[in-house]
Amino acid sequence: MEASRTNAGGRLLSQNSEGSCAKRSSLKIRDKDGTNISILQHEELRSQHDAYLKLIENSCGKAADVPPSSLVSRAEKLASSAKKQQVGTSASLLQTFSTIPRGAPVISPASSEQKSYAELLERASKRAIQVSVNRQVAITSSAEPLVVDLTSSPEPSVIDITSSPEPEERMMDVDEEEEEKEDQLFRQGASPLNRPTNSLELKLMKSPYYNNDFVNKIIEQIARSSEEIDRRRQLAYLEFAKSHEERLAMENKLFVVTKRIVIRSLQPNFKKTRPAILDLEEHDCQKFNKLINGPRNEVLVEKFSMQIHRYDISTLVGGCWLNDKIINFYMNLLMDRSKRQSGLIPSVYAMNSFFLQRLQHDGYSAVQRWTRKVDLFSNDIVLVPVHCGSIHWCLAIIHLRDRTLKYYDSMGNPNQPVLNILESYLKSESLDKRKQPFDTECFRIESVPAEKLPQQRNLDDCGVFCCMYAEYISRDQEISFSQENMSYFRKKMVLDVCKGELD
Repeated sequence: MEASRTNAGGRLLSQNSEGSCAKRSSLKIRDKDGTNISILQHEELRSQHDAYLKLIENSCGKAADVPPSSLVSRAEKLASSAKKQQVGTSASLLQTFSTIPRGAPVISPASSEQKSYAELLERASKRAIQVSVNRQVAITSSAEPLVVDLTSSPEPSVIDITSSPEPEERMMDVDEEEEEKEDQLFRQGASPLNRPTNSLELKLMKSPYYNNDFVNKIIEQIARSSEEIDRRRQLAYLEFAKSHEERLAMENKLFVVTKRIVIRSLQPNFKKTRPAILDLEEHDCQKFNKLINGPRNEVLVEKFSMQIHRYDISTLVGGCWLNDKIINFYMNLLMDRSKRQSGLIPSVYAMNSFFLQRLQHDGYSAVQRWTRKVDLFSNDIVLVPVHCGSIHWCLAIIHLRDRTLKYYDSMGNPNQPVLNILESYLKSESLDKRKQPFDTECFRIESVPAEKLPQQRNLDDCGVFCCMYAEYISRDQEISFSQENMSYFRKKMVLDVCKGELD
């Protein structure tokens, strides 16, 4: 059963809904120019024509709505197709349309619609290339031409975006130069995915702190600074050592000069008197016998806040050992004589016989108040009785004028611990009373050898030897007595103690 209808171009088409393809191919229609073609050929031409119109409609109407990436691809395809039509690639399409009957509304290749379409595609292509291709494709393929594959045709079309001579692209040369500079920055350290989008980020990109090797440079700089500091420290140590040696040498020279000049000026020209070692006169012997005979508890003399009884004097008779009272009283007699004869003999200060024992056991704080009313360093000589083991008397003398600290023992035994503790005492006393350190480096500290001292030849006269050492040195005399003089010194000490003063 046949049905007739008129298509959109005015052609009369014959359609057999139940016929075969062979019957339809045998039917013929006449074109406007009088050419007879089959219905199948006519349908094929019509479908191609409709597809082409649809392609134009979709490209022109939806180009602005598609995403930028798809727009670039589609614009490149259409531009390639239009350009191909201009150079002759559209010949096959024109040949196809030439077979359409005269009555069909076929669009001519040279029509105004096709020209406007070609211009539209050209502008779209340039815009898409400027917006997207220069920012994405040019970074990875800087000078290579872009190859675009249109539809499924076996012959690809090539668009070279670097050799376009159109005026619109020449107007964008300034922007392209700026973009090229930015691209060079990214090629040095930045990736396309991390491309900066504002001026602050561009400024940070140009800053040295944004470089990948910034941390390494800082570490190297710190290492160089540490080496420089170590070098300067070593130079400072060398300079310090050199200046220290020079200062010590200068101080040694100054000390030698000071010692020679000042110490000599401090030494007074004392009149050296030698105590007479003679037998007692008759009236002195009678007085001695009267003093030693009588009640033992009788007080013979009271002075220096001390009382001397007859039993104290009896320790000076015969071969007895001297007790503490006699030793301390005799030391006070030496101090009293130095005050009475001031300027003629050295000034003397004597410590109590219990001073050293207390200092050794309890330290400086135990004897700190013993000299609260005395300027110890204003004296020439400081006498320190030493009772060794409570059985043997010795003497330590601090000679501040001569800068010596010596230990005198009638048995010839040295005692360095006593000298050390007395040296420490002097330093503590100076800090406490004078609020300044006391230098003992220039002191001559020693135990006097036995060959330079008179020695006792018995076990009884150590106390008398101790007092006589103090007697001679306090008079600024050389020690010249011996063991043979001990009997005389015992009698002389009884008379001097009971008289309460020394000549």
